[in-house]
Amino acid sequence: MRSSETRIYTSFKAHNRSRIAGRFLLTSMIAFFAVAAVLVYLYVPTPISPGKPKLQANNLLSTSSDHSEELAIKKILVEYVHAMLLEEPNNYNNLFTDNYANNNGTNRTIMPKATSVQISRPTISLTSPNDARVRFTQIIRTSNDSLQSQERLLLKRASTTGWRIDKRATQPIMNSISHTKNMSLDYNSFLYIKSEKEKQHDITTIKDLVQFWAVARAEADMEGIVTTYKQGIWERRGVTKDQWLEEFRNPKNVTTTNVNVVFPGQNLAEVTLNEKIEDNDKRAYFDTHLMLQLSDNGWLIADEDSKKVSEQILQPMVPPRRESIVKAKPISEPKPVPKATTIAKAEATTTAKRISNNTVKTASTASATPIATTAINNLVSQWQQAWSSKDVDAYLGYYSDKFVPKSRMDVEQWRRYRRIRLGKPKSIDIQISKLRIEQKNETKALVSFIQEYKSDLYQDKTRKTLSLVYEDNGWKIVAENATSL
Repeated sequence: MRSSETRIYTSFKAHNRSRIAGRFLLTSMIAFFAVAAVLVYLYVPTPISPGKPKLQANNLLSTSSDHSEELAIKKILVEYVHAMLLEEPNNYNNLFTDNYANNNGTNRTIMPKATSVQISRPTISLTSPNDARVRFTQIIRTSNDSLQSQERLLLKRASTTGWRIDKRATQPIMNSISHTKNMSLDYNSFLYIKSEKEKQHDITTIKDLVQFWAVARAEADMEGIVTTYKQGIWERRGVTKDQWLEEFRNPKNVTTTNVNVVFPGQNLAEVTLNEKIEDNDKRAYFDTHLMLQLSDNGWLIADEDSKKVSEQILQPMVPPRRESIVKAKPISEPKPVPKATTIAKAEATTTAKRISNNTVKTASTASATPIATTAINNLVSQWQQAWSSKDVDAYLGYYSDKFVPKSRMDVEQWRRYRRIRLGKPKSIDIQISKLRIEQKNETKALVSFIQEYKSDLYQDKTRKTLSLVYEDNGWKIVAENATSL
């Protein structure tokens, strides 16, 4: 017979087992219903879980059918962008459903005529086999304005026409003329398309830049060269700015041909061309590749690569040897004795020639005739002032029509180049010292001085020499040379 203590222990043990079993069953049922609820929410369309399998752009898709639907919807986005770049509004018709006007209370016009359109970060959601929602950021540029907005499109699919835009909602993010040039664009955009008109305008601008770049190198124009490159390009090459400029200091004849421009992305241009570069010793041919980037200062060279195709060594011109044998001069007949008046004139002429010869041999400012010295000093001073004040017309007026550029340009091409060149810096300051005038004769003179040039883009110190000729309207510059100090 069991004691009372044994009965209590047995009863407690049996009761504890039933409690544990009940709790385990309850926990299992809760877990089962929780998992079922999650599965229903994810995979069964209900009012609270509409079952929208999102198709993020550029992500791997779950099925091949989802992928094909995304491609079809992206094709509509491309047509949508092209419609904004076309002149004829009738091109919009194939983009919209018949109910678009009623749904939006407007006609089928998307936006004013655009010059370029960019679409970034598109998100595509299929709500049903025949319904889709598209959301993306859009940047539109027109001729005088820009608009950045968040766009939402509701698309319907018909069996015959495919996907069409049924509703459209837009929320502007930025709309300001003042931000048109400085607006930062997304370089990883899904789509960036330019109108044909803007593309041709950019191609013309880029070809003009390439021509300017070639002339600046041919003229050894350091500041002109700097203005064609993106700032800091020398740092990416591991050299200082002065070291990078050393390769451009010697004038060379540069000829560019076969310039081709393509646009691999927004604000980027890829340029291929052939170059012929010639100096006193050799002539070389290059295949050159440039990568340009659009900045606030226009198109600039961000990177370059040249491959030498061939090279020719130029033979220097050898002057003919002078004959070592001295030829005897023919015997001249005795001259008649001049009269007294003739002798006086001859003595006066001889004295004048002596004075003239002394002027040629001396190189100081005082040696030139006082009238020429004053005129030449005025020329240099006014030329300096016109350059410093960026008065291009006055500056070019001090150069003769016979001026000889360092490159093979004619004077009119050189004038056009300088007109563009002087417009690039915001400010120019020129200081001249140690001026020397050497008058060769009544119509020719040389002027040399130390020039300190400073602008917001470039500065240097050179010894400059101007060759002058006297023309009907005064002294003019016919040649200009500079040596870096």
